[in-house]
Amino acid sequence: MKFRANNFKHKTFRLGFTLIEVIVALSLFTTVMVISVSSLIGLTDAQKRSEVLRQTMDNIDFAMENISRLIRTGNTYHCGSGGVLTEPADCVTGENYIAFEGVSGSTIIFTIQNGQIQKSSNGGASFLGITDPNVNINTMKFYVIGSAPDDNIQPRVLIVVGGSVQVKNETPSSFHLQTTVSERLLDS
Repeated sequence: MKFRANNFKHKTFRLGFTLIEVIVALSLFTTVMVISVSSLIGLTDAQKRSEVLRQTMDNIDFAMENISRLIRTGNTYHCGSGGVLTEPADCVTGENYIAFEGVSGSTIIFTIQNGQIQKSSNGGASFLGITDPNVNINTMKFYVIGSAPDDNIQPRVLIVVGGSVQVKNETPSSFHLQTTVSERLLDS
């Protein structure tokens, strides 16, 4: 059997990758991974900031609900820090201080001090902050109408709160809340 050199083709098989192909593949993989990891870190940070903001806003909602509940079940509303706190007093122009008699008979006071909502359950002898330190309360006003007994007006209190929430080094988020509360007992 004769073999002709031009009929016999030598086939070579490429096994593996060239160095250039490996470098290009690693470069693409590294670029995709860096972008993916930085996006994941950014999303994780955003989620943490969102969680802190949500917890802070829940704190404000809880404080407002607590104030509303206590005012609703209280009586003898005195708006403003002047005068005798145990005597009813309306304020149609708004004050940042309200005192009233709670269900236990003690004088409860709400006011704003140092950017925080403060509560006293002992007639003003001591105050306790009820809002998160991340919350800066800029304004808090109470408007009281119908506090005098036998005036045939059901006592009601309008509460207006405004402020901002600072989460880490982010731009502060401002908020404004308003609610109206009427006394549970009917005015006689």
